[in-house]
This record gives sequence, structure tokens and C-alpha cells, in this order.
Amino acid sequence: MCSTNVDGCINQCFEDFSIKVHKACSKPLNLLDRIVDSDSPLVAKALEKRIEELRSKKLVIEEKLSRCGRPLKTYDEMYRTSLRFLQEPHKIWALGRFEDKRAMLKLTFTDRLTYVRNEGYRTPDLSLPFSLLGDNSGQKMKMVPRGGIEPP
Repeated sequence: MCSTNVDGCINQCFEDFSIKVHKACSKPLNLLDRIVDSDSPLVAKALEKRIEELRSKKLVIEEKLSRCGRPLKTYDEMYRTSLRFLQEPHKIWALGRFEDKRAMLKLTFTDRLTYVRNEGYRTPDLSLPFSLLGDNSGQKMKMVPRGGIEPP
């Protein structure tokens, strides 16, 4: 259902921009007809200026149309901070800007940290990556022997 909705949204976006491009193409033609019919050089100059404005508007619409349905940023740009955080969280916390530290807190905890007077901070709920990494409490784990798992 979600993918159909996204496809429908992209198709609607494409149709809207196509209509705008068609209108932007037809308006200069109408203005050219008016330039030919006009006798005044001032009117002709004003209409020529309007045609240039419409052409630049058409170029902007065509550029938006070419980007319709595509992400604004690449995958690497969108998830760079999150992935860097998972690789080296202490370095970001120690050397990072205030905005980086705030992003780290949001990536680490699901909610705000709660503080109780005379007791201190309560145990926080961790975000999904950390809760998955730390959910080894009930399992019996051992190191793999030097000989490996396979029989000799």
C-alpha cells in the first residue's frame, strides 16, 4: 500500500510539472503574437522581458521535473552522521560540536534521560541498534575453540 501511494505521489508530481511546462511553453507563444500585433516599442520591450521571465521559469520547472521522485541527497549524505556515530561514538562525543552531541543522544536513547532528585539518572531505554547489540544477557556464549567448529 505504501509503495502504491508513493508511486501515485510521484505520478501526480510528474503530471503537475508536465502541465506547468506546457503552460510555460504556450504563454510565450501568445506573447509573441501580441508583440507582432503591437505598434509600440515600449509594449514590445515589456512583452520580450516577460517572455524571458517565462523561459527561465520553464527551465526551473523542467529541472524540478527531472528530479521528481528522486531523493534530494544520496544515501551516504543522509546517513553519514549515523554511520560515523556507530563506528566511533566516543570520538564524536569528545571532539564533536554541540549539534553532534545532541544527535548522538537522539541516536542512543529513545527518550529523554530522566533524573530523580537524590537518586540520580534512571536507567534509560536504548535505541534499536544498542538494544539489539546489548541483548545477550540470557544466552550462554563461549569463544570458538582454536580448532574451529568443524570436526578435525
